[in-house]
Amino acid sequence: MNSFYETDADHNDYMLIFPFTSLSVDAHFHKSLEFVYCLEGTTEVFIDGTRYLLNADEIYTIPSYFIHYNKNVGPNKILSFVFAHNYFHDFEKSYPGLTFPLLLLNHEKNREIRVLLEDAFTLLSKNEYNYENIPFLKRQAVINEFLYNLANIYSLTKHPTKKVTNVILDVLTYINIHYKEKLTVNTLADTFGYSPQHFSEIFNKHVGYNFNTYINNIRIKNALLKLNDPNNKKSHTEIAFECGFNSLATFYRALNKKLNKG
Repeated sequence: MNSFYETDADHNDYMLIFPFTSLSVDAHFHKSLEFVYCLEGTTEVFIDGTRYLLNADEIYTIPSYFIHYNKNVGPNKILSFVFAHNYFHDFEKSYPGLTFPLLLLNHEKNREIRVLLEDAFTLLSKNEYNYENIPFLKRQAVINEFLYNLANIYSLTKHPTKKVTNVILDVLTYINIHYKEKLTVNTLADTFGYSPQHFSEIFNKHVGYNFNTYINNIRIKNALLKLNDPNNKKSHTEIAFECGFNSLATFYRALNKKLNKG
């Protein structure tokens, strides 16, 4: 399963709490913690290759760097809560080496948590989701209250950690910014001070597949966003070259591969 590094979610002070309806999301990962509350219906999620189905008043958690994605399985509504690592330093000091189970399934207890999430959402919606208008300490207080309440309800556990080096995160961030340009193993290796062979070995080890596969995945993801934009008036050819593909043949191969995998 090809995935991408969601750079935006790892910016300092990043925070998102938002309701989504019948959401489908491509495979991705980030250092930020993520909690998803199923408000209505059933939602399907894959975490580190394992499939989970969650019903109303159930929560799943995404540890740092775990690859995850959602598939739409019918009418549902979820409340997604994502926040950058610098928000939960105090919590980590209180519970070193511990985190939450992947699945939080106590409906009665979760309904208490739902109130906290909806209060946080109300706080943000009053600010039109402009987090910069909300002081950092106030955002941090909302997150800490959420985490400590969860810790009082559920027993914490140890999870196997996913380690991604800072160099790889810098490389993936660079690709996310410069994917429209002509990027090769040689140019990236030179930019980050490695030989092409050593760069390829590091990239394959940490990302799980080669550089060309990753960058084509990023390019086709962005191309699909443009193609699915109802206001788009550009041709496939224009979009293909705008997103960094060097030929229509390469673009259509990547597109067919993506669509055939769902």
